[in-house]
Amino acid sequence: SRYVWVIDPLDGTRAFVHGTPGYSVMIGLLKDGHPRLGVVVDPVEGHLYEAVEGEGAFHTLQNVRRRVQVSDREEWNTMPVITSTGFPEALQNQLAAELTGPWLKPVNSVGIKVGFVVRQLADLYINHHTVHFWDTCAPQIILEEAGGIMTDLSGGPLSYNLKGDHRHAAATLASNGARHQGALDILDRVMRR
Repeated sequence: SRYVWVIDPLDGTRAFVHGTPGYSVMIGLLKDGHPRLGVVVDPVEGHLYEAVEGEGAFHTLQNVRRRVQVSDREEWNTMPVITSTGFPEALQNQLAAELTGPWLKPVNSVGIKVGFVVRQLADLYINHHTVHFWDTCAPQIILEEAGGIMTDLSGGPLSYNLKGDHRHAAATLASNGARHQGALDILDRVMRR
């Protein structure tokens, strides 16, 4: 089919199991292998993110819906970074020497971390391991409609080839787009050490 629903009923299972914030419900729609629609709901804090290709990205909280746009920050020391829980401490210490903006408390759900980027609370979301299609489909279209970028760590577009294990081939980087290539260069240099 040209259309495939990609659903993650519980993104951030560890947070859910431990009863902590950081999990979400995500529904995305692929058309011809590309994300075209996405919804992410954070049931703990009440955030709802939504986007349809070509129509912008929106955030709703307490029945107030507003269009969201990523920040235009481009100086490393002003660009907050967010990662997943379990991000290697040694890697974070090496990256923090170059990505000198604030490092936010790690969060489990990809959708919630992308929500931080579209709400301008973070500018870089670094993932250190591969994730499944259902982890990125909805957040990717929301981020892109808010003006951001999500690629694999080589800078290539995310592929949604349904003839495999439904996992991206490499880890991912999501950003406000201002220094995306520069962040990829730093990640490549640091991760090859």
